[in-house]
Amino acid sequence: MLFAAAPFLVAAIVSGAGDVPQQQPSSSGDGRVALMRALERLMTTGEPRDVAHDDGELLQEAVTELIRRGDAEVERLAARAAAPIVVRVLRPVASIQSLPTLDVAASNVLTLDRPVPYTARIEGALDGGNFIPIAEVSSGGHGGARIDTVFPRLGTAPGFHRIRLRARIAFAPRDGRQKAWTERRDLPSVSYALYDETTTTQTDARAFLFSQLGMTAQFFDPQLPAIPLGLWLEQTLRPRAGSDGPSIMWLMQFCDERTSEAGAAPRTGLLCAVGYFGPRGVIAQVWFRTGRIDATREGFTWMREEPRFEGISMRESGADVGPLSSLPNLLDTSSETRPRGDVTIAPEDIVITPTGSTTASVTVTMRNAGDVALHRALVDIAAAHSTTDSGFMRRFVVDIPARGSTNITLPVVFPAGYGVVAVTAMQATEHGTFADWVSVDPTPEDAAAFRIFNVQGAPPGYVHTIREACGCRGW
Repeated sequence: MLFAAAPFLVAAIVSGAGDVPQQQPSSSGDGRVALMRALERLMTTGEPRDVAHDDGELLQEAVTELIRRGDAEVERLAARAAAPIVVRVLRPVASIQSLPTLDVAASNVLTLDRPVPYTARIEGALDGGNFIPIAEVSSGGHGGARIDTVFPRLGTAPGFHRIRLRARIAFAPRDGRQKAWTERRDLPSVSYALYDETTTTQTDARAFLFSQLGMTAQFFDPQLPAIPLGLWLEQTLRPRAGSDGPSIMWLMQFCDERTSEAGAAPRTGLLCAVGYFGPRGVIAQVWFRTGRIDATREGFTWMREEPRFEGISMRESGADVGPLSSLPNLLDTSSETRPRGDVTIAPEDIVITPTGSTTASVTVTMRNAGDVALHRALVDIAAAHSTTDSGFMRRFVVDIPARGSTNITLPVVFPAGYGVVAVTAMQATEHGTFADWVSVDPTPEDAAAFRIFNVQGAPPGYVHTIREACGCRGW
């Protein structure tokens, strides 16, 4: 039904912005080539990781349609790409006293009527050495290995390391239409860096994790004093954390993790030192970009950068909750009164431009009335001619800046010559930056709206019927 998910909405805080133009899938020659390329990309990189929204939704629709038409080549490639193998290092910079692990995921992405399960042996070659087995995984499964287990000597030495990766995969079709087959697949390499906690040098990998602490707090925020950042953080957190235990713990993560979809493998590249702390029960992080990893033909180049403040993340409010100087006040403020995002959808922000008697271009503007940027908000756009018509539904995951907006434009067909476009937005879903955030939309009643296409051609009382079914604003 058209308004099954429309009435009341809950929240998960999300940033970024921009217009989101959308295209419908195509089964033409060019569209089929693009589809094959998208499947190759999925198989190699694991992107898109979710076929419930945006380009992933279009990919799933196109694959399903071409397989229904009997395209054996697409079906074979889709079976190989359905559960891509993604390997990553969970902590790209770590100490030899607390070594990182390799994470191997083979999550099911595509839904196929005839999936082909597989088992895979993952092999790795450290720093130009020979390939050795490091993990095994089955389609839809998950695995991993400790660095000191698979590379017990060279892999645990301080310095910068590269692991070339490949998978030996055995596919086992279940329906008897295809024979079992095997393949060797090259996977993207990964890199990590290690330092020794017992030394004090700042010229090694340690600098990526701690270089920001020696700079003045004022460098990152003019409202702060000209004392080392590490000292200012200690003075800020220690009185609020009590006398037991460290007040802050630093871990190296990819900067993309701050705003990416929960559970997604982050885009490698930009590196952030992340300080974790929890005074008075508050779960918070401060993020500082300190460098990047550049991929080259020869491997990886680690580049230090002048540290830059990226944002504050708080469980109750989200990312980007304020400048660094706002941290003391945020820690002393109750979760109910901390700033947060506030997604809104207004009827006037659903613009329907007729392109024919039964076709139109729809542009939807999602606004954020809050002081915190929204990352990974879920937006559903439905079009139908009645409240019982399944009609057309598209799903998008968007970022909306604080006090800003993001647009989505897409074509819509109304076979009856009239119809309704209904839009709902949700801040808290499994797509959010952190799946366990508990914050709520401050004004959930304004996160759904509708607009009518060709109201003159609709039956009498049509607007009233739609409004009653939606429980939201519109005309």
